[in-house]
Amino acid sequence: MISKLGSVSLTARFLVMLVCMSVVIAIVAISLFHMIRSHRMNEALALQLGVISAKISPLIAQAEENGDSQTRTHLIKSLFAFPAVSCVHLVKNQDSQLIASWPAKGCGPSPLDILVPAEILICC
Repeated sequence: MISKLGSVSLTARFLVMLVCMSVVIAIVAISLFHMIRSHRMNEALALQLGVISAKISPLIAQAEENGDSQTRTHLIKSLFAFPAVSCVHLVKNQDSQLIASWPAKGCGPSPLDILVPAEILICC
C-alpha cells in the first residue's frame, strides 16, 4: 500500500513546510509587535494623563472647597480629550470616598484603571 504522502515530491513537501513555518513566524511577530506597541501607548497615555491631572487638580480642589460642582464637572470632563478615557472618578485620598464621577451615573471598575496624582482615578 503506497501512502499518499510518498507520491508528493520532496520539493512540494519542503514548500508546504516552509509556508506553514512562515505563517507561524508571522503570527508570532505580529503578536509581539502588537503587545509592545500597546504597552508603549498605554505608558505614554498614563504619563500625559498624569501631567494633565496634576495641572488641573488644584482647580478641582478649589472648586470642591467652594462647592462649585459645575466647574468641577467641567474640569473632570476636560480629561475626555483623550479618546481612551471612558470614565473619571474623583476620590478622597484618605478614605477613598467617591466625590464625583463622569459619566454622572458612574462606571464599573475597569482592569485598565490608571491612578494618577491628585486623587483622580481615570478608567480607560
